[in-house]
Amino acid sequence: MPIEFYCPGCGKLMRTPDATAGRKGQCPQCGTKVQIPISSVANAESASPAAASAAPAAPSAASPGAGTQIRFNCGACNRTLSVPSSSVGKQARCPGCNSVMQVPAASTAASPKPAAASAPAAPNQFTCPSCKKAIRIPASSAGGRGKCPHCGAIVTLPGSSSGLTPIGSSGLTPLPSGGLTPLPGGGLNDLFAELPGAGGAANDPFAGMGMDPLMGGGAPASFSPGNPYESSYAPSRSRSAGHEKKPKRSGLPWDRADESAFGSTVKMVLFSPTQAFYKMHRTGGLGKPLQFCISGAMLGTVITLAYNFAFQITMLLILISRAQGEVPLGQIALRVGISIGGGLVGGLIASAIGAVIGAFLYGGLFHLCLAAIGGANHTFETTFRVACYSLGATAMYQLIPACGGLVSAVSFTVTMIIGLYAAHETSGGKAALAVLLPGIVCAVVCGLIAFMLLSAFNLMGGVPAPPPGA
Repeated sequence: MPIEFYCPGCGKLMRTPDATAGRKGQCPQCGTKVQIPISSVANAESASPAAASAAPAAPSAASPGAGTQIRFNCGACNRTLSVPSSSVGKQARCPGCNSVMQVPAASTAASPKPAAASAPAAPNQFTCPSCKKAIRIPASSAGGRGKCPHCGAIVTLPGSSSGLTPIGSSGLTPLPSGGLTPLPGGGLNDLFAELPGAGGAANDPFAGMGMDPLMGGGAPASFSPGNPYESSYAPSRSRSAGHEKKPKRSGLPWDRADESAFGSTVKMVLFSPTQAFYKMHRTGGLGKPLQFCISGAMLGTVITLAYNFAFQITMLLILISRAQGEVPLGQIALRVGISIGGGLVGGLIASAIGAVIGAFLYGGLFHLCLAAIGGANHTFETTFRVACYSLGATAMYQLIPACGGLVSAVSFTVTMIIGLYAAHETSGGKAALAVLLPGIVCAVVCGLIAFMLLSAFNLMGGVPAPPPGA
């Protein structure tokens, strides 16, 4: 005797052979995956006419007519959803929390007010315009502004439509037998084997969907209510290996305007450059890093001028001590004062202008080289900020007498390589090549020019001089 039971999705009476008892099958009417009972739960032949007619009538009475909308609340996030009546009994995904659920046979939520029917719903996912990473947000954050958790950029939330997107095809072809098609294998979790995001989990049908079924609210496990921009999506761009244990990008002390921000930032960049540029904000404007660069360059200039003036005054005192006769000390002191004052003012102005030009020149040149070799994972602003902090911090090596300039140049090159590696999260080889490539190209070009000039001089030297009077 065949087994008879009602489909839990659409309420249609199903018949299947006794041999399929305990196995899994798919309803040909609505596609719901169900477990076939061991014995019949609805016997149309033995039931009374009233009961037999009432049993199948219940789902049909609840089923909406063609072209209507089914409105119900998501069981995870309580969001009101609306889908076509043709999706009754099918599996669908909530756009607010990505929960997978079955569309009921009748509406369970109140119809919306006419005034709010045309209002656009808040988005649940969008791409950061700065770092191009996917961001998931709650519906209540629509139209607001916030900071991207990946790059720190301030962005505005766009709007998007609401509703469920039914999984799979909306038109299903009934099976020729009119009954259930048994699925291979056993176990209750086979019902979720084909759902997107299941990941083949044996005991968790929601594995891989970013959901915690024990949370009650149904929010993604990686979602933090305090930060609506936190995302559980993977970055849209690939990153090189070796950046897994990076610290959180909390910003440098200069970005946060901490107490003793300049000295703390210099210390981090010079002695812990990798950690410093891992923490550096990739975006946030050009003004703050440019101020740091100018401040460092001007302080380095003051140190250099102080050494020069001290040397000149020492030499002048030695000459005065060896001079014979009366020495006009007043005139000498006046000239020395004018020289020191003019040199200091001129040096500070020149260092500020040079810092601005150097920051944009190095930032643009290194970013161009990094992009050419495929290592620029972020915008020019990221490279510019690395150049500013590297220039401002390494200028402090001017404190070293005599060789401070050389040490500062070498340190800038090394710090710039580390900065590009950590800020762009690229490979060390690409970061080093991007910094060294301009120097290599310049050396090659200069070598070619020198070779051409030397060849021209050799050719000119082999031509005999014209005779006198010719």
